[in-house]
Amino acid sequence: MEIYIDGRVFYLENKSLEKVGELIENETQNQNKLVSHYLLNGEEYYDFEEVINRISLGKFEVILKTREELICEILNSIYKYLERALPEVQLLADEFYSEISDETWNKVTDLLEGVEWIYQAVQSARSVNVQGVNFVTIDSLLQDLQASFPDLEQGLVTQDSLSIADLIQYEMKPILEELKEQLRSLINIEGEGHVS
Repeated sequence: MEIYIDGRVFYLENKSLEKVGELIENETQNQNKLVSHYLLNGEEYYDFEEVINRISLGKFEVILKTREELICEILNSIYKYLERALPEVQLLADEFYSEISDETWNKVTDLLEGVEWIYQAVQSARSVNVQGVNFVTIDSLLQDLQASFPDLEQGLVTQDSLSIADLIQYEMKPILEELKEQLRSLINIEGEGHVS
């Protein structure tokens, strides 16, 4: 079996989970890098357990990155997500101020799932443990965002569209905008993506 790790080819006769894991672990230690993700026939996977069961189905690659590269990638992903999501957040607030449909209620679920993804991505970035990256402001913003959830839940339960619209427009959206600006100050979005 061929395994590509950071552009190098390795051959394993035994494709057991343990042997593949040992090979990846050895290479990450030798190169002082972390696993960013896995590719199987060009499709990205982030869970080793998920991809290892499919490894015999094609070309298996392990993408390694330095700690700095990995944290920049994670923070940049959050930033780009917020760039796409913020206009949708505004549209959602506008919908709650005017015509509400079943789809409007479903979009609230999408918003909450997006916020959950942001929390998970920040946790992943924190776990990379890059010296000098300060998450204090980001953590504070995420706490402020989480503090709005009980009011949002109450608005959803009572179907108070005005309260939901105000909460999204005047509490959640400004926090998400500030989070985006904090991410911009942490990473160089336009250039090489160095953590500052």
